[in-house]
Amino acid sequence: MGTEKGYLVSQPDDFEDFICTGALCPDSCCIGWWDIVLDDAALERYHKERDGEFREMLAHAVAWEEEDGRPIAVIRMGAGKRCPFLRNDGWCSIQRRTEEKNLSMTCRTYPRVLYHFRGGEAFRSVCVSCPAAAEQVLIRNTPLTFVEKEVPASWEDGLRVQGREEHIKGTAGIVRAHLMEIVRDENLTLADRIRKCDAFVWKVESFSGHHAEHHIMQYIDEEEAGGISYAPVSEEVHLAAVRSVLKMRRQNPSLRPDFASRLEDVLFHTSAIKSWRDNLEFYDAFAKKRLGLFWMNYLLLQIFQDMLPTEETNLTGEIWTRLIIVFSLVLSFVQTDFITSPDDWTVKRAAAAVQLGVRFTKHDDAFLNQVLAAVGEKAGFREFCRELIG
Repeated sequence: MGTEKGYLVSQPDDFEDFICTGALCPDSCCIGWWDIVLDDAALERYHKERDGEFREMLAHAVAWEEEDGRPIAVIRMGAGKRCPFLRNDGWCSIQRRTEEKNLSMTCRTYPRVLYHFRGGEAFRSVCVSCPAAAEQVLIRNTPLTFVEKEVPASWEDGLRVQGREEHIKGTAGIVRAHLMEIVRDENLTLADRIRKCDAFVWKVESFSGHHAEHHIMQYIDEEEAGGISYAPVSEEVHLAAVRSVLKMRRQNPSLRPDFASRLEDVLFHTSAIKSWRDNLEFYDAFAKKRLGLFWMNYLLLQIFQDMLPTEETNLTGEIWTRLIIVFSLVLSFVQTDFITSPDDWTVKRAAAAVQLGVRFTKHDDAFLNQVLAAVGEKAGFREFCRELIG
């Protein structure tokens, strides 16, 4: 009897510690989120369900939409975009009445993010738009590290895996590793780490062809020798860039009220340079030191998870721009949350602010594409990143 073939997958050191909190979750992914897409295998299982009443309920819950010119099956959400299978105890009735494998790929995967590129490179992570994942990643007393683990090929069965038809770019590993190295440099301020990452990303974006890797390594050597400079933009320009992102996000009339209210809070507290500067000084004096490791781990996770340009797209700069848009918004949320309620502020509340910001920003491709369209071409992306970083 043969053994199943395995392969290496890269993942955060605590990836397998994640546990869904179910009924205790303060922001259930079964309410008010994106469409729950039903894959063909899930549909087939639902058609074969033996319990007639439950099969009828499943059939009634399925709706059909069009995506990229083809029909896709989704769950017909109820009032407040609540999944009809969500029970009052916070658990899924499909899972409770049958078994986990009968869930759709979307439900079985989230908040796990899974990549398996052509050529065999595999990565998996968790998304901090989930409250439990956000606390696990952000509220820890050690820097996030990443490990390789050998897993059986069957770990992907029934799960939503990205990148299957793409080849990860040959220089992606070097770029991602160096960005992580910069973020881990505690001799630099958070702002300087991000500026240094930004300078590196856009230099990499200018390299192409067979000698790209050589040029990247050459740049890293020059950077380590102290030959690279990066200057912040003016406070006025930085504030204008942050406010433009917030205002674009606020334009969506279907935003959940608590998220829209947070946007209003941030916009109010960034109404003028003087008040904005005073608020930042208050945050810096009483909260910033407690969040050094917090922000390091957030950025490490996002770089590991997102900085994966492929040969087919080669969008290193655009990927970085999206990352900075989300970061600028969640940073504003955390700062404003502290400024408005400093007496009962905790790092756990900071994690909740990041979670909500990531949920309503990173998962909304329409919004991120709107920002990118407003910015323009590559040169515009780079300048806008610098403005958001400040």
